[in-house]
Amino acid sequence: MPMFIYKKDKTLDSSFINLYDKGKWKLKITYAVLALLFLVSLLSPPPGDYLLAIQEGHRLKGIDNLYDYTVPLLAAFIICYVFFNDYQEGIHDILTFYTNRTFNFIMLRRWLTYIVPLSLGSLFIGMIYFRNVSFLDLDSLWLSVRFTPNILFLSSLLLCVTVYAKSSYTGLFVTLVYFIIDVLSDGRMFKLFSIGSNTNNFFYSVSPEYYYLNRLMILSLSFLFLFLFCKRSVKL
Repeated sequence: MPMFIYKKDKTLDSSFINLYDKGKWKLKITYAVLALLFLVSLLSPPPGDYLLAIQEGHRLKGIDNLYDYTVPLLAAFIICYVFFNDYQEGIHDILTFYTNRTFNFIMLRRWLTYIVPLSLGSLFIGMIYFRNVSFLDLDSLWLSVRFTPNILFLSSLLLCVTVYAKSSYTGLFVTLVYFIIDVLSDGRMFKLFSIGSNTNNFFYSVSPEYYYLNRLMILSLSFLFLFLFCKRSVKL
């Protein structure tokens, strides 16, 4: 009975950060990535005719690759680093034991600890990145927020595969294979499930409906992966 009460204590999960991020170095790396992204966005903003180029059907790989591909990949690397030792050092078993065994909120909280700053940070930095196109208004918000599903998708994909395979190497391998194929195929291989919809200008090169469906599918899969790895991770 005392053990049951102890496991139900909702304050326990706040102490677990010392198990996987002693000194909060992984969180510091997350903010360092955002600082680097901010510097790059300041030094290399898109040209003022960005919207006109999109409407003419151009694929702006040199501009949109930063947020479509690079930032999500960095987010996936960070998540891989955060959860890397879970199965090597038995941390997963410890965190699984101290959960309500219906949904692993500790696992979800760990993922959110790094993905929320990356998503919100890239969103606001993106608004500065597009300052030559539209500065800190609804247009700049839309230009920036359209990249956010990619961060959620790639990082949740990696963690979902990691949890089911019980191997960070497998999660990283599957994610990199998807990433490389999507880049090299210009989004044609995965189509509706491609994270390169902005880089490859699906909105005008295919259709607006196709583009919105792509964003919806990527976002929906992200939530599905979140549910799957939190449910799977409660099973020893």
